[in-house]
Amino acid sequence: MRNPWQQVTLVRVVLPLIVGIAMQVLAAYWALPVQAFTIVLSIVLLACVVFSIAYGYMDVAKQYKWSNTNGIAITAMLATFGFVYAYIYTDINHSIHFSKVENASTYVARITEPPIDKPTTLNAIAEVQEVRAGAKAQKTIGKVLLRFSKDELAILQYGDVVAFKGDVKPYDLPMNPEQFNYKQYQANHNIYHTAYLNSDTWEKVGTDRNFLFASIYQVRDMFLQVLRRYVKDENDFGVATALMLGYRDYLSDEVMRAYSSAGAIHILSVSGLHVGIMFLMLNFLLSWVDERNRKLVAAKSVFIILFIWFYACLTGLSPSVLRSATMFSVIQIGTVLLRHQNMYNVLAGSALLIILFNPLIVTDVGFQLSYLAVVGIVYLYPMINGWFSFGKAGKPKHKDAEWYRKPYLIIKHDKAWLVKDWLRSSLWSLIAVSIAAQLATAPLALYYFHQFPWLFLPANIVTVTVSNFIMFFGTALFAFSWLPYVSDVLAYCFDGLLHILNVFTFMVEGETWSLQRYLHIQWWEAVAMLVLLWLVAEYFKDKTERGRLVRAPIAIVILIGVLAIYNSYEGLVQSRQQKLVVYNVRKQGALAYIDGQTVHHAMDSAVINSKRTMNFNIDNHWAYLGINDSHIAEANTIVIPFGKLLNANGKQIMIIDKNLKLLSDALPNKLVVDYIVLSHNAQLDIASLNKLIQYKQIIIDTSNKPKQVAKWKEECSQLNIACYDVNEQGAFVAEL
Repeated sequence: MRNPWQQVTLVRVVLPLIVGIAMQVLAAYWALPVQAFTIVLSIVLLACVVFSIAYGYMDVAKQYKWSNTNGIAITAMLATFGFVYAYIYTDINHSIHFSKVENASTYVARITEPPIDKPTTLNAIAEVQEVRAGAKAQKTIGKVLLRFSKDELAILQYGDVVAFKGDVKPYDLPMNPEQFNYKQYQANHNIYHTAYLNSDTWEKVGTDRNFLFASIYQVRDMFLQVLRRYVKDENDFGVATALMLGYRDYLSDEVMRAYSSAGAIHILSVSGLHVGIMFLMLNFLLSWVDERNRKLVAAKSVFIILFIWFYACLTGLSPSVLRSATMFSVIQIGTVLLRHQNMYNVLAGSALLIILFNPLIVTDVGFQLSYLAVVGIVYLYPMINGWFSFGKAGKPKHKDAEWYRKPYLIIKHDKAWLVKDWLRSSLWSLIAVSIAAQLATAPLALYYFHQFPWLFLPANIVTVTVSNFIMFFGTALFAFSWLPYVSDVLAYCFDGLLHILNVFTFMVEGETWSLQRYLHIQWWEAVAMLVLLWLVAEYFKDKTERGRLVRAPIAIVILIGVLAIYNSYEGLVQSRQQKLVVYNVRKQGALAYIDGQTVHHAMDSAVINSKRTMNFNIDNHWAYLGINDSHIAEANTIVIPFGKLLNANGKQIMIIDKNLKLLSDALPNKLVVDYIVLSHNAQLDIASLNKLIQYKQIIIDTSNKPKQVAKWKEECSQLNIACYDVNEQGAFVAEL
């Protein structure tokens, strides 16, 4: 029997390529000498190429002798190529990157994507084409995120060229432990700098648009106006734009939170699911062509491929859309050529094309989850779907009939088949797909998002089904928006389905137990869980091999044992932890005392009551510390005239957030504390503070104004007092 590994040639090409790209990204992240590594690996790459060419000229006997070495050489060649290619693709590695120009005064940049309308700014990704330093102009490369202040001049479009003066800054590192690394996220998109521009620091100097993309963006704007005309509710409109056009700018925080809690956040991202719906819809509507000649079948395939790519461009070419558009194009071409298609090769082929276009896309979470979901469906769905069988109503009479007679025959003769077989089979198939996709993506989702939606199965059954109909009516609405009455009927159905989808999702989110938060796993645990899933599936998939009956259970037990031991050890360590943390939250005070797996917090209400603020700044750290979701409470503090006093594992923490009054006459001795947290611009000077309180260190949180912070720091410096500025140095973390 042929080795299955030999049947997936493109998989064997893509995997080492991805490993090489990941090595380059990690080397840059760890600030290793990437340039030196690239030179060395380029030599290795050349040596591997030379050996593989020489291997091709060997006689059969020598090729047999050196076959394993050649396999290693090809794998090494692909991995080193991935490393070198990722290095070359990264703009900042080149000497002509705009950040390498000294004494830059003016930048000229072209907006490469439609600007995004934010509450206070207009954000646009731009490619810096030229930098002027005095009278000298230099051609450059590199992307920058421009944030334009909102005013009457900030009306920009894709392709506009702007000249600007300003402070172009690199992104800051995260200021809280385990916080989302936005700097690395942008670096993975080849963006390393940002600039904030007022109306007097920039001007539009021209236009340079790609005709194809400009036309697509115009069509998208036109469709956006159609949705605005017919969908009045803001939440429904936000979901409509996300679902149909890939716009997420109109989604409110509450909508995002509801879909995330329900495990249906993928519905709001135009992804492979939506491209697949379009693919199946077009194939169904044009199925009558399959009974005609080969030329019509070929024309149908060309139309479907062009439509899929038009839709992909229309929705912003996200990684999952790129993957799906490429994959379904390959499948459609395969139906014309009548070739047997290995789905793993199709997936790997689509990934290869995308990676060659943009190697850094392998770091995109959507790309990773998208491919894992499809691989899970391809691998697990047949087995899960086989748990139940249908078909007891017999062969339907419409099966072999002409396409125009099928509706009549279904109604006349096949009602039993429709209810007993097709309906139940379709429902179970949808459940099986949801289970397969969720099982495959769960480890990676836990690693990235630290939460698990318990109601994902019923939520996905409803949301996926309803979204199918929404896309059908939405597409029809776009096509017939110019036609009176017809467009009104389509819009009524479209808007009604959107409302049903949102009402259901908010109902699921309302169940407090529906979402398990603060789940944290290491990257190797995610890999181990995927391997464990594969071993279990292999064991139950085919019991004909005796070796598998012995090897798989042993490996499963070992993996489960390793995970159980590590988690027990981690839980023991977490149960004994004692920490004081003052988080960096813009313009707010956020202090927490970590006692084992319990949090006692003294935070502003604007922090603890804002799920968005907590999610961005604090939740990841609490998940890392193993905090129990039900063990989060406000700290028991003693209120004093100028603030609060907190006892944390025998350490005294004083929070001063009111004006300090000299109470020395009323106090026989100084108050003795370990830490003082200065908060909310308390009116005091450090010298007066020293007369009242004896302490070890001052911590200045982020609720204070810069002018007040500068004053305190200067006083501390003069008095030689330990002072920690959370706004400048990041979160303060102390082991107690």
